[in-house]
Amino acid sequence: MATTPTDLKGYVARPSAEGRVPGLILIHEFWGVNDNIREFAREFAAKGYFALAVDLYEGRVTDEMEQARAWAAEVKADPDRALANIRQAIDYLKQRPEVAEDCIAVVGFCFGGGWSFRAAMAFDDLKAAVIYYGGIDPDADFSTLKPVILGHFGEEDRAIKAEKVRAFKAALSQAGPQHEIYLYPFAGHAFSRKGGKNYNPPAAQLAWHRTLTFLEQHLKTDCVNKAFGD
Repeated sequence: MATTPTDLKGYVARPSAEGRVPGLILIHEFWGVNDNIREFAREFAAKGYFALAVDLYEGRVTDEMEQARAWAAEVKADPDRALANIRQAIDYLKQRPEVAEDCIAVVGFCFGGGWSFRAAMAFDDLKAAVIYYGGIDPDADFSTLKPVILGHFGEEDRAIKAEKVRAFKAALSQAGPQHEIYLYPFAGHAFSRKGGKNYNPPAAQLAWHRTLTFLEQHLKTDCVNKAFGD
């Protein structure tokens, strides 16, 4: 039986900008809300986003591979609980007075990238979703997809094959030209994780630039500015 988390857990990074700003939900890798995801939250806040790194492990974090796999399997076994957790995060941002309630996106990495994709499919009040080398389904029904999707994948990723990414890109292109899916040559899985064995600075920097450009367009230019007449 699926269960619902009673308390929202996570890490918040607030921007210094005044006025209503876009909201971002970050979803961690399978290590949990560690220093890496906290740093991403702070970097997004420095760019003018109210960032919430939601905690699908509900307070647990590790650097042990087997433990991370076990916790990831727990979340996978109860997908309704994970989606309820993400739903709580969306609602939390909507209730914040400094957040533009209709201008919210989700950004996920690896394990979190897969949940970013699932959130995009589940919640049509999200404006956009960014997937960093997360689980995807090229055969999903995108006919009613509302959020715009940006995806970053390594061409040498052994977990998410390039052929699957290309099929995903082709399927999304039928849903609308605004979706953007990129394959990075010579990059493996988790190429944006600083300190990781597959960290690829050129690919990571390009993905970061594309992410900021994408969010600027869909959350600020096309959302906040139009909604509030800035």
